Amino acid sequence: MTTSYFYSYITTTSYRTTHTVTIKLKQDMYSLTEEWWESNDGRNWYKVEMDNVARRNKGCSLRSHPCCEVRYYCEHLRNAPTRLAYPNIKYFPYNAPVSLSYPSTYTYEVRKKWCDWVQIDPNTYACVAFYEEYYKHYKLQAIELVDWDTGKVFLSINQTSVTFNIDRDTRAKAMYVLESSWSRSWYVIVYIVERTPEDCMEILNDPSKVGTREWCECARKFDPDAWKKICTPEACLEVKVGYCCLELPTNETCLSSWSGRGGKECVKLKEGERANVTVSWSASWTTKPGWDYYDTTFGGPGVCRGKSSGYCEATLTAYQQVTMWVTVVFKKTQ
Repeated sequence: MTTSYFYSYITTTSYRTTHTVTIKLKQDMYSLTEEWWESNDGRNWYKVEMDNVARRNKGCSLRSHPCCEVRYYCEHLRNAPTRLAYPNIKYFPYNAPVSLSYPSTYTYEVRKKWCDWVQIDPNTYACVAFYEEYYKHYKLQAIELVDWDTGKVFLSINQTSVTFNIDRDTRAKAMYVLESSWSRSWYVIVYIVERTPEDCMEILNDPSKVGTREWCECARKFDPDAWKKICTPEACLEVKVGYCCLELPTNETCLSSWSGRGGKECVKLKEGERANVTVSWSASWTTKPGWDYYDTTFGGPGVCRGKSSGYCEATLTAYQQVTMWVTVVFKKTQ
């Protein structure tokens, strides 16, 4: 007898599905960071950095000058949200009510005055005061609330104040747009100095002054033949370098050491000719504790560049004598 067996195999497959649910726990505290943004056209915006705000509130820097009583550089930021001039980060409990408010408008003003001797002709000099002013008026366009984690704006309101319950780390952006602006510049002749014939007779009869600038100025007017033999019209650019400690009396200093080097460059020019003249300058210093470099300013009817070294240039005509001033400015550290 033959016995046969039949086996049946069933393969069983099991599946397991795991679901992960992430629940964001509430933080104990949420941060609020306030920022200040400006735009000149309502499209391109830039953040107003802390250093720029500090510079705009530096008030007036005054200097004396040989041909006029004072020259100045004044910079003012009026009615601006000054509490944003420094890092302004606050922390609030979850869902706490937060209120923000900002000025509806503010203005930015700059006024400059510098002085220089300008040679009108070989015998006449004028003390000239140059002025420049400009003004910008900004208007609050919106307050934006931005999620720090995603960078998305979750609230935008065109009012000067807003109140909300904080439930995330937030950036509050005060958005200001330029509403109006103007600028102007002019100059005033403070006074004129002209050599008299009596002065010139004394100068021309002094052998020690033959060939000097003042001798040539007089000879050109009263002895043209001698002027043609000895003198050639000359134009000079001189650069003087100094420093200033903001808000410190002039009889005190904020530096332990100072070295400033300018220079003078002269060129020979014929009547009616013009030439571009360049003079290099440099400065080095060691500040006292609590002081730091702030800015480098320039004065005079030319163009200067650089921070601790650079150059000045001006376009000159025959007989013209131009002086440029380079001032390295220092301020107290916070």
